[in-house]
Amino acid sequence: MNYQLKIDDTVASLEIQALDNCSADIVSDSGNIHVTYSRISENQIYISCNGEGRNAYIHRSNGTKTIIIDGVPYYVEDVDKLTQGGNRKKAPGNTPQEVTPPMPSIVVKVMVQTGDEVAMGQGLVVVSAMKMETTLKAPYDGMVTGIHAEEGGKVMPGEILVDIKKNEDA
Repeated sequence: MNYQLKIDDTVASLEIQALDNCSADIVSDSGNIHVTYSRISENQIYISCNGEGRNAYIHRSNGTKTIIIDGVPYYVEDVDKLTQGGNRKKAPGNTPQEVTPPMPSIVVKVMVQTGDEVAMGQGLVVVSAMKMETTLKAPYDGMVTGIHAEEGGKVMPGEILVDIKKNEDA
């Protein structure tokens, strides 16, 4: 199959032929690559390109995938889906509904406790990855019903750090 992928700010044309046993051959402008892969978890795969292996972490959000290899994030979008989507302004339904880190991180600070009322956009947890801190915010108004992170703990993309019961009034 042919794909047009936007990787960061560059568009790449790829022809991908899926093979047996979790492998594929990829033909691009820069050459041919034989890829094998295996899923480690929902957000992590082990990928080998022409015999050189790496762990990759994948975070999906609003049609974009962030793929982190050796600590370097790559933002990947399907160009065909971008052009079909027309105007790409965020619709209200495109807000993430879970509090999860965008990449493997260390929890720096938990800013709420179980039972706290939170407002949409309120900071909940501060995580650090690649020497940058990110504040994970409440996706909607509600009450904190569970906290699954502790300061100094390691967390992965897809891991839900704070449970929030959505206010029905909001």
